[in-house]
Amino acid sequence: MRLILIRHGETDWNQQFRMQGQSDIELNELGRRQAESLALALREESLDAIYTSPLKRALETARAINRFHQIAIEVDDRLKEIDMGGVDGLIPEEINVRYSSFWKQWVKVELSSLRFPRGESFAELRER
Repeated sequence: MRLILIRHGETDWNQQFRMQGQSDIELNELGRRQAESLALALREESLDAIYTSPLKRALETARAINRFHQIAIEVDDRLKEIDMGGVDGLIPEEINVRYSSFWKQWVKVELSSLRFPRGESFAELRER
C-alpha cells in the first residue's frame, strides 16, 4: 500500500503568519493554484481513496485532486488540525503578549508537554 500525505494549499492566514488550527479558513488564490497544480501532478496516480478533514482548506484541496479521479471523498473529523484554542488566529507577537508562558514552551519546542490554551495537547492530537 502506498500512502500519499498532502497538506492543504495556502490561506490568507498562512500569508499573515496566523496560527491556523480548527478555524475554518478557505484557500486563497495562491492556495487554489497550488491545489490545482497538485491535482495535475497526481492526475495519473491510481487513487483508491481520498480522506480529508472537513475544514474548507483541506476539503477544497481534496476536491481539486478528485477532479481527475471521481472517487468518494471520505471526510473525517479526526483529521482536523490541532485545536489551538485561544491562540487560533493570533500572530506570534500576540501569543507572546497574551500567553507568554505558553509561548516560552512553544519556542523551546517542548511539544510533548504542550497544551494550547483552551485547546488540545499534541498527545490528544496523536490519539485522535
